[in-house]
Amino acid sequence: PRDPSLPVIVDVRSPCEYAKGHIPGAMNVPLFTDEERAIIGTLYKHEGHDVAVKRGCAMIEASWRSLVDSLPSFVSPGDELLVYCKRGGMRSGGFAWLLSQAPINVRMLEGGYQGFRRWAREEVFQTLQRELVILGGRTGSGKTDVLLKLRNDCGAQVLDLEGD
Repeated sequence: PRDPSLPVIVDVRSPCEYAKGHIPGAMNVPLFTDEERAIIGTLYKHEGHDVAVKRGCAMIEASWRSLVDSLPSFVSPGDELLVYCKRGGMRSGGFAWLLSQAPINVRMLEGGYQGFRRWAREEVFQTLQRELVILGGRTGSGKTDVLLKLRNDCGAQVLDLEGD
């Protein structure tokens, strides 16, 4: 059961963005499918902001009723929703406006998912007072060997996502 004192967290990013990472407990109510997001991104890159926004608005206009219907049955008038997208901009703003027309209290997460990740990273490592080092590289470049050496020789705490 949902705690009514907490807001319902709604992620309006595309399904593939949500699958890569989301705020714990957030439900995905995507404004665009993965394919629509790709179309809009391509338009933005090649034809500019205005053309992409116009196309996005046309896509949403065709599907806004289903967006509202996709909210779970436990969301009722007077509930509070916290809506976010990637950066806290157009997608979450449009969805928040649409829901604000119903008697639902809607807030946008400032900075979106990127802002949440930045806050969580800063908060966790300030609390732990430790430095975070992310090791990346191409397949076969020796990342696992470096991690094992740091753990075994230096006593470093290591999280190897690919190893055992």
